[in-house]
Amino acid sequence: MRMNPCCWLLLWLATAPAMATPHAPAVGERHGTTRVASAVVRDAAHRDELRYTVWYPAAVGAVEQPITIGPPDAPLFVVGRAAADAAIAPGPRPTLLLSHGNGGSARMMGWFGIELARAGYLVIAVDHPGNNGVEPMTLAGSLLSWERAEDLKAALAAVQADPVLGAHVDARRLGVAGFSAGGFTALAAAGAQVTLEHLL
Repeated sequence: MRMNPCCWLLLWLATAPAMATPHAPAVGERHGTTRVASAVVRDAAHRDELRYTVWYPAAVGAVEQPITIGPPDAPLFVVGRAAADAAIAPGPRPTLLLSHGNGGSARMMGWFGIELARAGYLVIAVDHPGNNGVEPMTLAGSLLSWERAEDLKAALAAVQADPVLGAHVDARRLGVAGFSAGGFTALAAAGAQVTLEHLL
């Protein structure tokens, strides 16, 4: 089986820095919320709230803890390690917007986001309203897939306005990535045009 060169690049980005630097810097993790008008239609409870997670290189002295999915006493999956609300290392950071697949979550993308942060990126991941594994999914959350790109833009704007993280976002070095349906989101966020007739 041949792998697409882009897949090799993503695999290298996610693993090479961790393999090459056994004493890589710690990663910080912060959570936030912002507002997205279309979330009212997509969210099961009709809220306009968008949750996001940010991973980033942490300042010296940050103490990481395991990040897990599932019951604390019997986790189903260990996503990685990060220091909750740690101070951020100095300097602007290349910034990556990260979109999960259908029924996924920001935390489920932590395996990728945490390692990118360890390599020096500031990573912003979202829980797409009505289309995540944290809360009830909705038909609108799945069908209105083009709105997912707006979620990424809203999260980026919120982080840029954040008094702690905002100054570290380097908007000149901005990228986007996604898994499965998140790949579609990444394309849409980068400017791909959605033709509704082809989706229906």
